[in-house]
Amino acid sequence: MTVFFYFFLSHMLGDYVFQTSFIARNKNKNIYVLILHILIIYACMYIVILPKGLTNNCLLILLSVMHFFIDIIKFKYGKNDFFKGADYYLFDQLIHLLTLLIVSHFFVGQEMYLSYDLVLKSSVGLFNAFTIGILSGYIFNDMTKYKKDYFGYLIRFSIPFLPNLWFLLLSVPVYVYFILRFMDTQKSKQNHEKLFSLSLSYIITIIILEVA
Repeated sequence: MTVFFYFFLSHMLGDYVFQTSFIARNKNKNIYVLILHILIIYACMYIVILPKGLTNNCLLILLSVMHFFIDIIKFKYGKNDFFKGADYYLFDQLIHLLTLLIVSHFFVGQEMYLSYDLVLKSSVGLFNAFTIGILSGYIFNDMTKYKKDYFGYLIRFSIPFLPNLWFLLLSVPVYVYFILRFMDTQKSKQNHEKLFSLSLSYIITIIILEVA
């Protein structure tokens, strides 16, 4: 499970942090943009893991190829309504997580230059910031009008870095206050979306940090 979070962090970096708006808009329309996306995924894995040995290098290549074939499904059938909703988004993310679990199982142990604690908290923070944010957008809004919520990203990303469970619990009213304070000029539906994202981020963080 330890190695999994190194793969998970690289996935979050490649699929979210370094996926520009241009790539997000065009990877399902232009095969060359999709290939660029896959190369970025591979580069993120390589930089985070710095694989040693033939087996580990081949596993990174294999995972990149698997990512390509998962994404090519939407490339071919993206006009279908199923590929535009929350159901497909959840399915897509679950398939990616499954491939990460499978590949990390065969990874040959090696010394990592990034600390496990940093990798674990960073990967959970990015999951909170992006994956939960986008999922909430699908649930509450029309995703064709989705806008990046940098304030929400920062709030949700920071949750795993709070020192312990007591700080997590004490931060809840503080974070809720900031959410409502800065979103009170928006529609109540957007407030509900932000609070849902925040609540789910707390739940995910507590579960993963306790288990991992």
